[in-house]
Amino acid sequence: MNVAVNAVANAKCFGIRYATIIGQTVGPWQSGGMFTNSRSMALGGLVAGTNYAIEVRAIGGSTKYSEWCAGSSHMSLRTPDP
Repeated sequence: MNVAVNAVANAKCFGIRYATIIGQTVGPWQSGGMFTNSRSMALGGLVAGTNYAIEVRAIGGSTKYSEWCAGSSHMSLRTPDP
């Protein structure tokens, strides 16, 4: 799954986390890694047909870390090409 967010002034990189969603329950958060390109953050290892909650935060600047964004949910449609 490819995640894209708007650029944030003074951000050095972006952290991403995700969790499975089963019914109305969000599972434990897992790290999706850190990325320097806010327009192309590829999450690998997701299971096709599974719903995921995804959150992103900016890293860098005077506060070091922004708050996690108000998350969104998406379904992984297929396994990424190797």
